Amino acid sequence: MAFMKYLITVVIFASLGYFLYPFFLSNGEAKGTVEAVTVNAPEGVISFDIEMDSITPDEIPSMVELKQTVDLKNSKGMTLAVKASDEVKVVSYASEIFSVVDVASGQFTGEVPYSNTNFVEILAKKRHSEFRGESPVAPVRAVAKVPVVAKVAEVTKPVAAEQEEEAEPVESSELSESELIQVMKKSVKAGMVSEFSVDDVSQWRSTEAEDVEGVSYQAGLATYEKETLFGKQPVVAKCLILNGKPKRWVYAKTGVDVP
Repeated sequence: MAFMKYLITVVIFASLGYFLYPFFLSNGEAKGTVEAVTVNAPEGVISFDIEMDSITPDEIPSMVELKQTVDLKNSKGMTLAVKASDEVKVVSYASEIFSVVDVASGQFTGEVPYSNTNFVEILAKKRHSEFRGESPVAPVRAVAKVPVVAKVAEVTKPVAAEQEEEAEPVESSELSESELIQVMKKSVKAGMVSEFSVDDVSQWRSTEAEDVEGVSYQAGLATYEKETLFGKQPVVAKCLILNGKPKRWVYAKTGVDVP
């Protein structure tokens, strides 16, 4: 009888060891996926790892591009096939899965693993930019450069110094802070972005100019709150302005377009 009790005890502890061994081997922590990425930078090829379970709310993009076709469904059971290289709008991100909605109608939803999107590429670009101390603003789509031509007064020879005409000054297209804020508000009211309204913004202000592809843009910031996986979080959007006109709204931290 004593031998049977001893044998049962041994079997129980052996079973516990079998199931608990992986737990102790990993120090009791569940490891998420780790992506090894490389970035071609001016200083050379940089390699680093991204732990996909360490993503912060401000690193979640508003849009991702698909690598393979994904079927989304609406409330009526209809299916929409979104093709590879097309974009979908991100609703949330959890356990390495995106909940997404189609861009066209906003009625077809579904779930997509991050591995079927360009999320890793977006993260790699953002983290490398932060490492270099740069503002990770994505390249602005081609914008025509408007040449500024100064009007110079004609001078005939000989002409007395007091009769010389002064060159007409070139009008500056740079806006004052109050003018810049008005331009930002008008663009939001006109529907340039849909994620927030003028009333949602708690702070408007100008910021330093942004140089993108050799073009210098005036920039303004708008702070508002956005519902995220972690509840309401403050978000800062940046408006890029050229020649007094708004050209693009992006998230200040990621450089991704604001929907």
